[in-house]
Amino acid sequence: MLDGLRVVEMGSYVVIPKAARMLADWGAEVIKVDSPRGDYWRHYARDLDLPCNDEGNVLFQSENVNKRCIALDLKQSEGLEVLFKLLETADVFMCNLR
Repeated sequence: MLDGLRVVEMGSYVVIPKAARMLADWGAEVIKVDSPRGDYWRHYARDLDLPCNDEGNVLFQSENVNKRCIALDLKQSEGLEVLFKLLETADVFMCNLR
């Protein structure tokens, strides 16, 4: 349905990652932009005593299936440059970060 649509996602927790996952499930190419230390949600299961490793946990993985992920340090000019290049080719930008 959404083949050819490119989405850049900068989201954490549930709402934006869930919406972007739905677009990915419908065929969009979704690129999740993460910080070098990873999305907090990736490690949140530890707080709930759920199984968790460096790759994430069932909570994180269920919201981020069918996506590609890139880690960028947006405090560095190189990271911002890569983000801007991604956004130039994106049809949709989804963000819930401050």
